[in-house]
Amino acid sequence: YFDWLGSIPVEANAPLSRSLNRNVHSDTSYYWKKYLPSEKILYMKYNEVQHRSDLSMQDFSKLLQQDFKKTEKFIIDLRECPGGNKGTWISLVNTIKDSEIDVQGKFFVIIGRRTNSAATSLITKLRAETNVITVGEPIGGKPLYYSDIQEIELPNSNVEVQISTRFNLDSYFKDLRITHKPDFIVPETARDYFSNVDAAMEFIRLHSRDHSYSHFPESVLARYELESGQLFILRNDSLSGIIESPGLFDLRVVKEGGSYFPVNNYNLSLKFEGDLPNLNLHDQTVKLRILDNGELTYVELFEHGNSTEGLEKILKIQNQFPDYHVIGEPLLNKYGYRKLRAGDYLEAIKLFKVNTTLWPSSFNVYDSLAEAYLEAGNYDLAEQYYSRSLEINPHSESGKLGLQKLKKK
Repeated sequence: YFDWLGSIPVEANAPLSRSLNRNVHSDTSYYWKKYLPSEKILYMKYNEVQHRSDLSMQDFSKLLQQDFKKTEKFIIDLRECPGGNKGTWISLVNTIKDSEIDVQGKFFVIIGRRTNSAATSLITKLRAETNVITVGEPIGGKPLYYSDIQEIELPNSNVEVQISTRFNLDSYFKDLRITHKPDFIVPETARDYFSNVDAAMEFIRLHSRDHSYSHFPESVLARYELESGQLFILRNDSLSGIIESPGLFDLRVVKEGGSYFPVNNYNLSLKFEGDLPNLNLHDQTVKLRILDNGELTYVELFEHGNSTEGLEKILKIQNQFPDYHVIGEPLLNKYGYRKLRAGDYLEAIKLFKVNTTLWPSSFNVYDSLAEAYLEAGNYDLAEQYYSRSLEINPHSESGKLGLQKLKKK
């Protein structure tokens, strides 16, 4: 498809999204930008979630930041982005968050049926942590999905197949949606395409939306815990009611009827029955529990250095939902390495071991456990877990390097 798309000559009156051919033989088309001074629009085309060889995403994001000062509307076009490496867009998200462009009605993302994989993770992140407005068509993948393709040769037929090996817990663990629906659906049609009309861009050009923000009742302002163990805070600031939860929400709200809705149309609503909030997230009812004074969530326990209680809380939550991945793989990896760098080998090994029980099909959790045993001087167990990691992913460079280190011991 992209070979064909890149071979089409660009017409003089083609819309901005087609003003630069997607040259599959050059990574300079992975992402590019254009500023439209007459409209004060900054347009970014994002075709591949990878670093360009001539301009990393980190450096590209700095160039965007310079343009934000003169921009009224910032648009990221993800319609032709099938994915890539989701770790590469972190600098982009951090640049947008809390910048002058992260204001309701100024930041837009165009999505479509070809948007998938790492681009899906980017949308999930932006919808959770920024004031983005999404426009276009439903994307081609689920918010919760598998990635990291590996090639496997079937033992009897010798046929090579590809399998996705890593589960991405980027959204709420009960998020059963089969797609991301845009806040405003603007279909792509053949008539528009051949008429050189970009309906999504035209919609954004004309879009104007103002809100009068609402406050929560004082009686419900508190710290709550989601059934997933994540923190959920209801608070009021000088502007409006705020729904806040690390990694999930930081959203101003408006009141419609008896319910509160975030201003960026995030798939969430909050209704109060007396003083108890009733949360609906991604069409799922989520139980909330008010936290007692001084009570900490599992993330807060880890951040305070209390990994024993944090681990107990994690295991209790996960055991309540045996059919779901509730705790993301990176969490224990993060705190395990924090212990490892501090020289606390026993605590690091304990955290990495639990992660292997939560994510038994991940090569990375065994690789981390092997590294901890290696640094602790237990070479037999280090070899065992490096080998296990390589059984799952024979192409793991860190696993191969670990075994090479062991040979020198």
